Amino acid sequence: MPSKAPQGLAGIDPRSIVTVWAEHCTGPGWANTPIWVLCRASDGRLDIRAVQPSNCSPEIVALAHISDAVSREMTAQVRALLPLRRARSA
Repeated sequence: MPSKAPQGLAGIDPRSIVTVWAEHCTGPGWANTPIWVLCRASDGRLDIRAVQPSNCSPEIVALAHISDAVSREMTAQVRALLPLRRARSA
């Protein structure tokens, strides 16, 4: 176990982690695949933290590519289940 938590995860109790996933994002001149960590606080509130790939192990970075692909496909499949809403006229 590391002696110091990666930037973005300081102060998190490992038992509070609900799930972790990665999503690739891009913009003009940049690209990144942050690792998102969903935690539950002792009062039940949910908190999302972002960890940069440069602060992760090689194993997490490798899994991030799989997580991103699964997340994109699951998002598309859930969107396909929902009816398309029409924009209201002003």
